[in-house]
Amino acid sequence: MFIQQHGFIGTWETTGTTKEIFEGIPAGIPYTQTSNDRLTEQGTEMQLSHRMQTADGEIISKGGGSVSWNKNSGQIEGLFAGFDTGKPYSGKMTLAGIDAESGTERWTYQETSRGKTQNYNIDIKQTDANHRKESITLKTTGNTIPSELHR
Repeated sequence: MFIQQHGFIGTWETTGTTKEIFEGIPAGIPYTQTSNDRLTEQGTEMQLSHRMQTADGEIISKGGGSVSWNKNSGQIEGLFAGFDTGKPYSGKMTLAGIDAESGTERWTYQETSRGKTQNYNIDIKQTDANHRKESITLKTTGNTIPSELHR
């Protein structure tokens, strides 16, 4: 119900330039990212997917996963997998909390790609019905990719 009321569901788009943050994605590549967020028919799980590509159609990253309540851990968690520049990655995201004043979701994310595991912080804030801001920060370096998504 919360997800439906706050408009997280839908297709979102952003543009940007890659930074040195994800293993296997070189910095400096202009891209367009399309993300699809869907609620399952049962309403108990979010299915998320993304596709990052260059203006000439080269796919930089694509993948997907699901987010749901894990009764064993007592947390909201997501599992993801995909390909960055043609090589596989997998990751796990856990909701760390929601800032009561700003409504910002705070997530931790751990990703393994090309034999290397890295940890990230992800912040997501819905600014209005058709816009949201996201930032992904690599914990070891502090490198951040800020995004403004729209639909």
